[in-house]
Amino acid sequence: MQSNITYLFGAGASYNALPLDKNLHDQISKLAIRLEKNCTHLLSNISLIEDLHWLSEKSKSHETVDTYARKLHMHIITPHEVPVFYDSYKKVDLSNEYRRLKDTLSAYFILSQFERKEDRYNKLLSHVLHKERPSVLSMKENIRIATWNYDSQLEIAFADNYRNSTTKDVFGMLGSYPCPFLLGDSFYGHSDDFDPREYRTPVIHLNGIAGLTCNEQRSFEMSELINSRTFEDLVQSISNIYNSSNSFLFFGWDEENTSINLAYEEFQETDVLVVCGYSFPSFNKKVDYTIIESMKALKKIYIQDLTPENVKSKLEMLVSQTDIEYVLEKNVDSFLIPYELE
Repeated sequence: MQSNITYLFGAGASYNALPLDKNLHDQISKLAIRLEKNCTHLLSNISLIEDLHWLSEKSKSHETVDTYARKLHMHIITPHEVPVFYDSYKKVDLSNEYRRLKDTLSAYFILSQFERKEDRYNKLLSHVLHKERPSVLSMKENIRIATWNYDSQLEIAFADNYRNSTTKDVFGMLGSYPCPFLLGDSFYGHSDDFDPREYRTPVIHLNGIAGLTCNEQRSFEMSELINSRTFEDLVQSISNIYNSSNSFLFFGWDEENTSINLAYEEFQETDVLVVCGYSFPSFNKKVDYTIIESMKALKKIYIQDLTPENVKSKLEMLVSQTDIEYVLEKNVDSFLIPYELE
């Protein structure tokens, strides 16, 4: 009987392309300096540079971006929460800063990916894709991928199979959620009652994706990362939309994140879980617990990490089943291919 396999990726799954959280503030600062030196003439919105410096400083003083984001989120105040004294509380409402953080972080991840690639995804795709019909590749029916990462490294690797395709079309073809096609964008002829569950969504970005934006008319756009010819072209395209729409980038505690509920439904039949480069941070504990608890058929967990024992000790506190088999792997040169993957 074929196993239902789910990969769970954390920041370590893209470390060859993007910095881990503890080094993020330094890389954000370097990008800001690069834009100041070489790209100011391309920026229609010069605040991007200022915002990158701001985010670098804030993430450094709070140790991580997530910590500062959590602090801002706790200070967001709505009229529903304090209806009588709302006006006096506005001065400590940090919702604008929270949006600024998301917009800036989204721009950083898009620009940082132009010249850096995580090649390990190429080998993984050779194992998890199959030819659905001539010239059409899709994820095998028994494979799911959940990632906490904002990057598009998996989709960039998949795009090698479809030269000259736009970024949003690559996401749609792979079934990566969220993307304009799976969010019901009218560009694709979807009706108002569109439901993404009518389509396969084998890849779910649990925290949303960098570069995806939505305006007040519910029109979705994606930064053209895959087809940009030069770094300068990408800078200019991001500058033109920066701060003009809402970023589709979330954190584990954001209630409006539609990826999480979809993940609960998609991963229920999982019996083999492969954890790659993910340390189960405390901020994501509630979501991680609910997702893993939804895997009622779970029998085996592979953990690929430089210190898999540490990951296992955290994971054991989230898994209620007592008969789970664990397989630990320290070699991270390529993504682990479980024995059960045919």
